[in-house]
Amino acid sequence: MKLNLILPMAALTLITAIARGEAVPDKNRNALFASPVTMIVNTGFLDFPVISIAYERSLSETGYSLFIPMHGGYLENQDEKDVAIGAGIGLRKYFGTAFTGSYITGQSDFIKSYTRRMEYNYNNSTDLSVERDDFLSITQLSFGYKWGWREFTLDLSGGGAFYAQDAEKATNFIAAANVGFPFSAQTFGF
Repeated sequence: MKLNLILPMAALTLITAIARGEAVPDKNRNALFASPVTMIVNTGFLDFPVISIAYERSLSETGYSLFIPMHGGYLENQDEKDVAIGAGIGLRKYFGTAFTGSYITGQSDFIKSYTRRMEYNYNNSTDLSVERDDFLSITQLSFGYKWGWREFTLDLSGGGAFYAQDAEKATNFIAAANVGFPFSAQTFGF
């Protein structure tokens, strides 16, 4: 399916879901997410694989929650080692029920990457390493909808983002899809 068909279909699904509304059981006030779209975006900026997961915790019955994304990546080959680690923080406000439905999120993420590349001299022996530090900062405001079931959540959002990476800065549309596992404090026995 082409991208120009996927985006309108996703928007239609989002609008339909906002009008309908669904509820997750009240006891599930936390969620862990895998963020495949975020992984792809961050990988594109840093040029090596980045894994992105997130934790969300409901703060109140009035629909506020804390959203904490975490990012990490590692790639090693003969001549190069790349490492990235980062985190972010976001505040969500749900417009319907306290932990599902339509929402607005303000979020900021920071990812630090480190590259060590081995250089070779004329006789092909390793004698020099070149080190480089990069960062990626993402600040975003997005609108979305989260569907919630007893064992599974699906979160789709879109909005605007400001990217900063060393000397490069850009604003762009951002879309996210998060697949999650909702849970309560009793799920893990604490």
